[in-house]
Amino acid sequence: MQHEASQQIIREFKLRQSRQLLAIPLTVLLMLFLALLHKRPDLFGELPRDMITAGQLAVIAVFVVFSFVNWRCPACGKFMGGDVFRIKCKKCGVRLG
Repeated sequence: MQHEASQQIIREFKLRQSRQLLAIPLTVLLMLFLALLHKRPDLFGELPRDMITAGQLAVIAVFVVFSFVNWRCPACGKFMGGDVFRIKCKKCGVRLG
């Protein structure tokens, strides 16, 4: 029974890790695209720079909220910090990988 619970925690961590590893480059790409638009607002028609800046802030806010919700230990629920490739939770010590 304990082994099953450990395997479930590891599976859940891998799922969360995969989502986080997808969100990071997606956010970077969106930010680079919006930076390009900010530099050349006429690239896709005339876009106000204020709208582009608001888009950049929205992308950052969505990433922060997503990470705050997603990047939690499946065992204790605590935020896991900046290390995406961790082996165990720093808070509760459960093995994650």
